[in-house]
Amino acid sequence: LVANRQRRLESDLSSLVDQQTAALRASEERYRGLVEHAPIGVALIDRAGNVLATTRRLLEMVGLPPERMNTPANLLTDAALRATGAAGSIERALERGQVVTTGTRYTTAAGNRLELSVVIAPRRASHGELEGAVLLVEDVTERRSAEARLRQSQKLESIGQLAAGLAQGINP
Repeated sequence: LVANRQRRLESDLSSLVDQQTAALRASEERYRGLVEHAPIGVALIDRAGNVLATTRRLLEMVGLPPERMNTPANLLTDAALRATGAAGSIERALERGQVVTTGTRYTTAAGNRLELSVVIAPRRASHGELEGAVLLVEDVTERRSAEARLRQSQKLESIGQLAAGLAQGINP
């Protein structure tokens, strides 16, 4: 009787473990899909600035091949990021433990110039200690270009209205 009860408990426990494992896998897949299919790039770094994980979208955005996904890199010592000031923003976010939003220009390996909007959010352990940061990177090059064209168009419209007003004043 005891042996039978023990087998049933083991079976129930095994079934429960299997259910929880399946639920955990499904949850992981949902979150992975959410991050991987986002239109922005995401990077996870530790307190020293070492890249722990990146998304393919981030690598595509900055012109790096997908093979670089597992290559060690440090954002605080990267020469390009130091030159643009982005490394300083990352340092501030890690020192203060606060969200920092910044914009930066970045030149890809192919020579393309990008305008990037970067949000650096602290990442804390369950006990509250700062572990690193999550970087959310969005390519806003086209948006900025469209805004510049709109401003130029508005200036030309103002000049046109001024010229029309002057011409009306001169006609009489």
